Amino acid sequence: MNTFGVLGAGHLASYTIAALRDGGYEGDIMLSPRGEASGKAIASKHNCKVLQSNQAVVEAANIVLLAVRPADWIDAVQSVQWNRQHILVSAVSGVTIKALQEAAGIENAIRIMPSSFIEFGNPFIPAFPHNDKVAQLFGPRCPIVSLSSEQQLDESMIMSCAYAWQFGLMQQMQDWFVERGWDAAIARDMVMRHWRGAVDVAIGCPQADFASLLNGIGTPGTYTRLGYDELTQKGGLSALDAALRQVNRQLQSDS
Repeated sequence: MNTFGVLGAGHLASYTIAALRDGGYEGDIMLSPRGEASGKAIASKHNCKVLQSNQAVVEAANIVLLAVRPADWIDAVQSVQWNRQHILVSAVSGVTIKALQEAAGIENAIRIMPSSFIEFGNPFIPAFPHNDKVAQLFGPRCPIVSLSSEQQLDESMIMSCAYAWQFGLMQQMQDWFVERGWDAAIARDMVMRHWRGAVDVAIGCPQADFASLLNGIGTPGTYTRLGYDELTQKGGLSALDAALRQVNRQLQSDS
């Protein structure tokens, strides 16, 4: 049976472990002593064990998640002894598979890019390259989405950034209605329900692209089309494109 350990015990580790447990994994999860307070909180919430050292984690697990800050990754990897049975699973942005392999002295290294929302449902994890043992570990309820290149894995981080921008848009919508006398809780609830409704429609119409769904609802002469045309003309969509490009440029610069 595959065993799972984690180097790093912060927020990233917490939501990845939550997705792993929600996916049905019931085996032991070993945590490093790094971040003692947060590690104990994760251990209590998700039934994990905090071990005495990083080396103890690596000795107890054959699949090891690297979930430390980018500045700390090489020290964390080089502070322990790896063997060829280990699979190093890195969630550290900007660190290539080649760099991981060289630092650990092993071949079995993969990268993942989990998003924070997987702790609350809709768990899935982008990864490159595909690894059967890692996919089996997370299970069908938390599928590993195997991408075709390391570049795509890096670019998936842009989606992880962009999903959080939606909170800003949702806040702006809520504030607009509150300014018109709505109760804040009702406005918040309705904004969320409409946002979720768009996702539900897309899931319910898997053969339709997003533009077709928009055009089917926002037909000429409707208020939906009126508002969408105004959003487009005022640069709402081009601003999103610019934001995506900016994050991508910074990502490439930091790599």
